Amino acid sequence: MNNATNSLPFLSASAIGSDVQELVNLCLRDIGEPDPRYTLGFIYVSDALLNQLPRLQSLLTTATGIEHWCGTLATAVCCNDQEYYDQPALSLLLCPFETTDYCFIHSDPNKNKLLTPPAGFDAVSGIVHADPTNPDTPKLLQKNSTLQNGLMLTGGLTHSQTKQLQILDDTQVMGLSGVLFNNTINHFSDYTQGCSPISTTHTITESNNNFIKELNGRPALDVLRDDVGEVLARDMTRLGGYVYAGLFRQNEDNSNYVIRDLLAIDENSQALVISDIINTGDQIVFCRRDGNSASDDLDHMLERVNQRLNGRPALGALYHSCIERGRSLFGDDSQELKRIQNAFGNVPLSGFFASGEIYQNHLYTHTGVLTVFM
Repeated sequence: MNNATNSLPFLSASAIGSDVQELVNLCLRDIGEPDPRYTLGFIYVSDALLNQLPRLQSLLTTATGIEHWCGTLATAVCCNDQEYYDQPALSLLLCPFETTDYCFIHSDPNKNKLLTPPAGFDAVSGIVHADPTNPDTPKLLQKNSTLQNGLMLTGGLTHSQTKQLQILDDTQVMGLSGVLFNNTINHFSDYTQGCSPISTTHTITESNNNFIKELNGRPALDVLRDDVGEVLARDMTRLGGYVYAGLFRQNEDNSNYVIRDLLAIDENSQALVISDIINTGDQIVFCRRDGNSASDDLDHMLERVNQRLNGRPALGALYHSCIERGRSLFGDDSQELKRIQNAFGNVPLSGFFASGEIYQNHLYTHTGVLTVFM
């Protein structure tokens, strides 16, 4: 059990529309009478509401009494078992935490250095949101987890067609921002990749930047052709959006991999180009991504989460999913969120569809990251 004051439940609410006062009113209808023991709110807002964001935050603070907000803009948000695309929408999760059990952090976008938590605050984990246009975000995540005694960060990259803004307290910020928790707030995270390996693991034996020239001492393109099979090998242009590179890092736990896009194939040099910097000696596995693979892997994650709950109820949840998942992989009618809710009995949940997902201080793509509060 976490430190939810007097066992108050987590509260979630959502609304659609362009009138921010009406959005707040609709959320209050779901939340009920404001209680001062709710001190932290996660907030995900459609980028269509950018120009009204300051007023929206002010109205929410006045209506709920909550002064501490953490979230981001997004093109699509989710709440409970609903996904909201292509329309102004608001999603909230209200948390009954003691203010001494969490603190906010914000990076300096010019120095790429995360501000440290207050003296004496023992942070063990955090939910963060970050600017997808900053190429140093992966290094920033790694740096701060190392400096702050193994701090585990989870979250997602802003996905906005306007400004890449995050929300922190009553302000809008850029860079990397979020909330850190001490060990009193009982929660855990898991992730689903949505891909299935189609090959054995290969060793990169020659590379340059993001070019893979050789795998296992052979031309990389030859190895890929063998792995995808004869039908796809006849027309390699069909691989885009279906076959990906799963990249393992040297000196790290090889129980999982990060999915990276296969950007190009160089027929002349027989090299592959992926969307990440790699080193000779790294290991890689080719994966396929389709609705069936994503569905199976989501089920596996939900099984693992239920095993960790071990019969205890999930009190609240955050879900940060790739913008290329949701309706693109699972179909319309919010099927991705409905499957999560079916697994946990309608847990109060809020989240958004991201440009990239953060799990255990690593930046992923095509992934869903679920954080469960107990």
